[in-house]
Amino acid sequence: MINILLEVNKKGVLIFRANIDKIHKENLIIKRCLFESKIIKSNRKYPYNIPMKFLLPIINNFHKKYIYFDENSISEFLEFSDEYDDKYYYSYKANASYMKKWREEFCPKIYKVIIDKNKISINKNIIFERFI
Repeated sequence: MINILLEVNKKGVLIFRANIDKIHKENLIIKRCLFESKIIKSNRKYPYNIPMKFLLPIINNFHKKYIYFDENSISEFLEFSDEYDDKYYYSYKANASYMKKWREEFCPKIYKVIIDKNKISINKNIIFERFI
């Protein structure tokens, strides 16, 4: 079972926390996620802080019965990437610092990612695009 919690810390940064069973740790995708993650030993319920870029591959490559979203998990957030899709930026809401980074990256499309916790699916919609 893969238990997922998406939350916002005090600084407003989106955090992807997970608890992964020993059975699933042998999967190559999970191994890569755990390689780049941080382990928090004090948090026994969700010990792994995984980078947000791995959320979509985990949901798309695992059967829905193995994934569980926490009740307190955030169900929607914003994302955009740089020109070459090398660096991704995530936020719970569009604040001044998020929009400053958006302008520094030459104003790419901003997507609103909506997670359906019951169906374990993700929808991405363009919510903001610069018109020239």
